[in-house]
Order: sequence, then C-alpha cells, then structure tokens
Amino acid sequence: MSKTKTIVVGAGKSGFSIVRFLAHQDSVTLTDESKALDLSEIHELSKLQVEYLPGLQTAEKIKDFDRLILSPGVPLTSPIVQGALKQGIPVLGEIEFAFLESKKKFSQSKILAITGTNGKSTTTHLLSALINGSSRHGIACGNIGMPFTEALGQARSDTFFCLELSSYQLESVSMFKADVAAFLNLTPDHLARHESMDNYRAAKLRIFSNQKDGDVRISPHNKPELSRYDQSGAVNLFFSLTPMDAPGCFLGDDGNIRLNLTGNQSEIVLHKDQLLIPGEHNVENVLVACLMAGVSGISIDSIRNSLKRYEGLKHRLSFFAEHEGIRFINDSKATNVDSTVVALGAIKEPIVLLLGGTHKGASYKPLIPLIQEKVSHLIFMGEAIPQLEEDLDLFPHESIPIFNDAVERALDVAKAGSTVLLSPACASFDQFSNFEARGEAFESIICSWIKSRP
Repeated sequence: MSKTKTIVVGAGKSGFSIVRFLAHQDSVTLTDESKALDLSEIHELSKLQVEYLPGLQTAEKIKDFDRLILSPGVPLTSPIVQGALKQGIPVLGEIEFAFLESKKKFSQSKILAITGTNGKSTTTHLLSALINGSSRHGIACGNIGMPFTEALGQARSDTFFCLELSSYQLESVSMFKADVAAFLNLTPDHLARHESMDNYRAAKLRIFSNQKDGDVRISPHNKPELSRYDQSGAVNLFFSLTPMDAPGCFLGDDGNIRLNLTGNQSEIVLHKDQLLIPGEHNVENVLVACLMAGVSGISIDSIRNSLKRYEGLKHRLSFFAEHEGIRFINDSKATNVDSTVVALGAIKEPIVLLLGGTHKGASYKPLIPLIQEKVSHLIFMGEAIPQLEEDLDLFPHESIPIFNDAVERALDVAKAGSTVLLSPACASFDQFSNFEARGEAFESIICSWIKSRP
C-alpha cells in the first residue's frame, strides 16, 4: 500500500509536531516560506527522512501531494494554500488534523476548548489542573505551548484535552467539534490578519461549530454576540462577575464563587480571597474553569481543593522578586492593550512601566487613564516606539529601542515602594522568538541586578 504524500506548511512547533507524528506512516515534506532551520532541526528531519523545501512553493511543486497540513501561523490566504485549494488538494489546519486523529485513537477522550482575546492560557492551564486534581487525566495543549498533535503522544483513551484555541487556529477548522467550548471575551487584537473586529469575532465563534445535543457552550452573561444560538441542541451556560439567574458560574455579592449547573440552587465553591492568583480578571478565568470542570463531572469538593493550591502560569502578571523595596512583575504574556489595562488595574503601587515590542495594529490610547493614575515612569521599547509616541505623547517618557537597555533603565529610575512592570501590550517578535523568551530575559536581568547589589 502506497504512503500518503503529505506536505506540512510552517516549520514552527506545530509543524514539527505534525512531522514527528506522521513521519513513520506518511511520505512527509516540510516547507516554510521564510524560516532558516538550525542544525538540530536539520538533523532531526534527516533522521525522520523528511524532505525540507525552503522558500515560496509554486503550484507546480505541490501538485503531487495528497494533502496539505497547515500550521496556525500560516493564513488561509497564503499562496501555497490557495494553490492547493485550486488544484483540489485537501487542506487541513493542525487543530483539525489532531482532532480527527484523536477521535480515531482515543474514542472516550473529551475536547474542552477555550478561546477569547485574553485569559485563554490561564483558564486552559487551570482547567487541566482541576481535571488532574480529581485523578482524571487532562492535558493543556493547543495555543498554550504544546501543540494538540504533540499532546496525542501523551494521551490515553479517557483523556480530557484542555485546548486553548486562537483565532488563527480556528480559521481553518471544518469538522472540529468540542464537547465543551468557552468564549471568554473579545477586544481588539490580530487586526492586521483579520482586518476587522467582525472577522475576528467570526473566527472565534467557530469554536462552537458542529456542536450538537449533549455538548456545552459557555459565554459571558448578557453578551449574546459571543455566543451562538441555533437549533443544534447544545446547552448554553454562562459566567458572570455579578449575580445572575441563568445556569452557570458567577461571583456572588458576598465574594463567593457559586456554581449552578441545573438552573436551581447554586453551590458555593470558595471565596475569591482564597485564590492565590491576583486580579479580577483571574476571578473570571476561575469562573470559566470551574464551570467547564463541573460540567465534565468534577466534584465541587475536588474543584475547591485544586483552586486553593493553584499558583498560576509564568509570564502572566507573575510577581517573581522584591529587592530594596522594589517589586518586579513579569507580564510578558500581555501582548495586547487590553491585557496591559488589566495588569495596571491590578497593581496598587506606583509603576515603572515597560511598553513595546511588535505593534499589532490596535491603538494604545485605552491605556491613558491608567497611565495617568498609576505610572510614575514610562519607557517605550522596540518596533512599536513610533506608534506608542503618537498615541501616548501627552506623557513624559523615554524611548529605548533595545529591550535589555530599557530594562536596565527601569532599574535606574525605580524607587522603594514602586513596581517595575513588564506588560508590553505588544507581541515579542521584534527581538524575541516568543513572549516566554522575553519574560525570561526580563527576569534574568532583574535577578543579575539583585545579585550585584551590596
């Protein structure tokens, strides 16, 4: 029997996870329009007997492939994708591919999917902690860092795939179906790719595609634009930071998180002050994770016990050091303006704020009231400096293009009683491979400075 000829587009994490998964069963070729592979990647492809085609591929070069599998970073408008579609070559996104494989290999597994502009990673990671805290088996995967395809290698028949989904990943789904799906929120982001908020929302709403009787949709209470009401039979549940009559999870006036799966009596999970992760935005993340765990059969006692132990993710409003009365917070995951608004709102001390990186198309003007109220010193950095200077020109600031120099300047101006906050409101790709690398660089500079102090 001849092998399926598969071309994988995109040589990042997702692309390599697909290649590793398929190398021993398909004839696999990997391509990337712009990436130069390092020696370890070249060696791995050689061992796997996978061909690598760098650069832009013509329709002629891909005509003999049986299918094309797409990494999330590659848009559907890419010439190679359009060329494949015109030639009748099936195109699958990585999420769609992994979903179909999960259904073939793990018949009892469940898909618990989460999207939104902000809070996806914390909610996904927390949900997996609630699942695993109940002695079930949950894997946090997708946009959170581990590709869905890679997670298949760790799964078993009854795994709960806790799946963070970006709009990029959802663009290309067709048959994908979540057993439980949540849409957290929507604020301007990725507009350079989606071109409008309507397109961005439409991509996110695809998380509810194909749901049917017995499946669950979760969305913010009183925000019907973030839900999908149709005749599929899926159950609609809600979350809210204020009391509500609808079934779901909400924060009571007394500060207790309450879960109501039946529409009748709500049950107290715990008081918000018992949470270890700070900020009102994290209370909202907790509401969604509790609700998703509850409808997945996890008991309230188990949810409560896991929540009391949960410390959160690195690089997300993460306090990691204090020295000479100065606090240091790593919020490198704040890659859009709304995330930085949340961070500024959660900090009480005067703030030395590091803003900048790769501009994503949204205005920085929503930061104005909180900068006015809370920021004692403002530092712009990276490629976004021109737009930051245009939008926030009413504030005294310093523009320091190089990241390390900007952090060192923040250390020079910080005083006892203040907080140095990295919450860039921008992507990291001007100087780093990802937000994790940016956050680690920030922490490394701070830790070296602390060690050097007398």
